[in-house]
Amino acid sequence: MILFNVVFALQGEVVQSVVQCYYDLSKRLSLALRHEERRCGYLSNEAKVMLAVHDEVAALPEDMAESPYKTMLSKSELCRDLKDVYENLCNTGVVNVRINHWVQVSFCLPHKVHNVEIMHIEPDVIEKSLRAIRPYHAILLLGDENSLLELLPADTSPSLIRVTKTTTPLKSLQQLSQDCDLALSQVFQIAGHLVYWGQATIIYPLCETNVYVLSPNCDLRVNSQLVEEFTSKFPGQSLTAILSDFSLPLPLGEHRNPLGYEQQQAEQVRIVVWLLQSRLLVQLHTYVFLTPLDRYSPGDGDLPDFSTPRQHKISERSTGSSTGLPESLYDTEDMAHSPSLDSLSAKSPELSSNGHISQEDMHLRQRVREGLLKELTVAERHSVLSVPAASNDDDLKLFARLCPYFRGTHHLEEIMYYENLRRSQLLTLLDKFRDVLTTCLHQDAATITYKEFL
Repeated sequence: MILFNVVFALQGEVVQSVVQCYYDLSKRLSLALRHEERRCGYLSNEAKVMLAVHDEVAALPEDMAESPYKTMLSKSELCRDLKDVYENLCNTGVVNVRINHWVQVSFCLPHKVHNVEIMHIEPDVIEKSLRAIRPYHAILLLGDENSLLELLPADTSPSLIRVTKTTTPLKSLQQLSQDCDLALSQVFQIAGHLVYWGQATIIYPLCETNVYVLSPNCDLRVNSQLVEEFTSKFPGQSLTAILSDFSLPLPLGEHRNPLGYEQQQAEQVRIVVWLLQSRLLVQLHTYVFLTPLDRYSPGDGDLPDFSTPRQHKISERSTGSSTGLPESLYDTEDMAHSPSLDSLSAKSPELSSNGHISQEDMHLRQRVREGLLKELTVAERHSVLSVPAASNDDDLKLFARLCPYFRGTHHLEEIMYYENLRRSQLLTLLDKFRDVLTTCLHQDAATITYKEFL
């Protein structure tokens, strides 16, 4: 048999991303059938069996006529495999079939696997969330490790088994790659594979600063199945009482009893992990927005005058080295003839008769400050330079270095990772420039249930 088609009949309103998934499955089945046809004529033999059954039923008298498809299921192995594919798609969305006991075909409908309560998640949302995975994320298995290993086929990659056995909610992907002796890119592929197949989800590693709150889609009924599962897993604990503790977004450290035993704290971690696996909790991250002050508008005139003697007393500053700025923040060609803040502070300033920095030095300092904030709008530069903390060179340089992250698309943990900052350093800077910075809490883009952000 040379020409054949594998067809799925879908409703007309199905979104394109779902159509693409069925196209992928039909392509995989076609390749498996073509391989077996070329190897042993499998498809031709099965077609002869089905045509023979069809002719037998057609030759029966009208009073004895029956559906030929029921008879085909008892005589054709291919018919039984196609029936299993259809039923698995309808029930679980996961297909594992071996064509002619030789070619393994595995497939997953991600939007069916990841349907969470009343939320309907499209495949394109899942793909976008996978592209948002970063090295500081962690893998959280949604089931028991041994159960997952039993589901894996015999020819599973050893790297996948190694990652499954090594991962914990406390390890980042970067740390996991080191522990498993695998490239970070390979760990990313394994993490995406586990998430796509609904066996894991992406979280930020558990720590006391993580902020958790009840999921808006969690089942709060006292007679729900989750209550029974929780009671059997954690005897003596009440799921209702635990959920009430997370009704407000608070850091995980504030839920810990400082006088409790280590065993109680370990049990609390296990409870949080179970709540995350059951999708009863969501983690909120802090995102930062740079918001100009109302009193400055794009039509305002010059920048604030920092050369006024009464505003700038001589102060001792550390001459230690500081982290360089990204090149995207300013044009190096424009700044080629402008001294940096470090060089300006290294030389002895000229003093006026009343002990203040001279006008010439202050104008030079102002030009350097404007160069650091060159990528900002006029109103934003007005606002940032009007903040008292901007008079400190180190604070202003750090602020200018982090400005690209203050657009509401990077949370604090991501800033800390990419800029190698401690949380205390970042929070201190945000507090100093709080007049022009606004923070908000919402989920991470790598969380597939938060499709609004994607």
